[in-house]
Amino acid sequence: MMEVHLQYYTEQGVFLFSALPNEKHNAEPGGFKNSFGNIGDLEQWQAEHPRYKDGNVGVDLSKSPLVVLDVDKHGTNGYLALANYMNAHGLDPKSIMKETYTELTPSGGLHAFYTWPSDKTKPVRTVGLLDGVDLLTAGGVIVAPSSINGQDYKPIKHEGEPVAIAEVPEWLNKLIQGEKVANKEQSVRTTRYSIDERLGMILDGFTKGQRNDQATSFIGWLLSYRIHPRKALEIAEVANSRSPEPLSYDELEKVYISVLKREKARAKQREAEYGR
Repeated sequence: MMEVHLQYYTEQGVFLFSALPNEKHNAEPGGFKNSFGNIGDLEQWQAEHPRYKDGNVGVDLSKSPLVVLDVDKHGTNGYLALANYMNAHGLDPKSIMKETYTELTPSGGLHAFYTWPSDKTKPVRTVGLLDGVDLLTAGGVIVAPSSINGQDYKPIKHEGEPVAIAEVPEWLNKLIQGEKVANKEQSVRTTRYSIDERLGMILDGFTKGQRNDQATSFIGWLLSYRIHPRKALEIAEVANSRSPEPLSYDELEKVYISVLKREKARAKQREAEYGR
């Protein structure tokens, strides 16, 4: 069964690598670059490295003609942000699972796979394409059949069969190229502060007159990276302490609690609108 599944990838021109059991990485020199475009070569490598034989499977995106839309549901809810974006463009968010090959991750996220045209340069890896949505274009990404802590990566099937990997659709091309959509959920992260600006908050704190707004955005940004909520507050406290006029602890804690409540509300709305 595993060989049949892996054959599916290689038929799409995908390069596969072996990861250690219950892990996401290849620990040998070269890491995920120990990848192969056919099962025979992959099995030969595993024979030479037996501890990987029953391990996980990864796709080398640097060699493969693929990009992956990585939708997370921790911290900022990527499902809701993606639904908002697609709805704003008259598209059904659930259509993704019918238009291209997708997988559910052990953490409840979603990986949607797309082929990238050979005559075009791949875009760079983008963290925060939308809130909770990243674009993976290089490096290694774990795929089915794989398992982390007893939970599997699960292919989503339509009429009992996996959907073929489709070429990047126009709506995603526009998003990659920077098209933004303003809505009440602020699904596009970069409409407010860039990554450089947020990193600057860690070094220099929050700006006078924008402290509450920046603290709110900063904490939400930290949560989108699966940082534990209390750790996110601790980091925000460090940034706040470096501000020319820091917020009081009570003020900062109120901001923190407000962001957590917002994320819970988004999760409930996502469950109602997106069905996950």
